[in-house]
Amino acid sequence: MPLITLGLTDTQVAMQTALQGIATEATGSLVVVAPIALGVMGMYLVWRYGVRFFKSISK
Repeated sequence: MPLITLGLTDTQVAMQTALQGIATEATGSLVVVAPIALGVMGMYLVWRYGVRFFKSISK
């Protein structure tokens, strides 16, 4: 994404560049972590509802 630097000081341009870099890295991290987190969350929900189901059967 190109930077729009018209009328900005050097400090503002540096901050804009740094924050865009942080946003890009955060998005990249989410892309890596999200599938793993969804898998773990899915396994937890299957366990939780499985326990609830078998408890209801045993009553």
